[in-house]
Amino acid sequence: MTDLKKELFAIYDTIHNPNELYEYMRKNIRYGFISREDHQVYMRSLLNDDKLYEDTLFKSYYLQTPEELIFSKCGLCYDQVEFEKDWLLYNGYDVYTFFCTFHHHSFLIFSSGEGKKYYLIERTFKETNGIYEASSLNEAVKLYVAQQLYHNPNISIHDIQIYQYSTVNYGVGFYEFIEGVKAGERYMEISL
Repeated sequence: MTDLKKELFAIYDTIHNPNELYEYMRKNIRYGFISREDHQVYMRSLLNDDKLYEDTLFKSYYLQTPEELIFSKCGLCYDQVEFEKDWLLYNGYDVYTFFCTFHHHSFLIFSSGEGKKYYLIERTFKETNGIYEASSLNEAVKLYVAQQLYHNPNISIHDIQIYQYSTVNYGVGFYEFIEGVKAGERYMEISL
């Protein structure tokens, strides 16, 4: 086992429930990405140049492993969802990962087993940060869509396509990640 993997499990062992996972991430993981070219941290808020940030993101982003994320302490929604997924699976939760074409966003829903509640966890959209309870997986997805529609009044439900995926290839670039997850199953037509 690598030293980073040991460090990852040591962190996992200090986190006892999903609320503590959320708090750990809120306090320790910033939104941004690591460049595959220069291994520097890029954060839109620090760079203060949206075009440069996006050009660098599209050209040199790579999907980090959960171990890399705890070392860099910075990741996009794609990286952060993989970290959440890894902790939740390590602790016996059922996990469902999704990609939304609107905002090119990944999000995660978890459950503690059959007959239990489902929870949408959001760490990278400031307006919707938190953990939200739903009665079913479908209701949790609808909750995510309703949040997007509320916070983006210029879009309609037809602008939102959601793909469910289960596996990713670490190290892939921004567009490779999107193409990979869009190869998954498109989630049902959503109506609110």
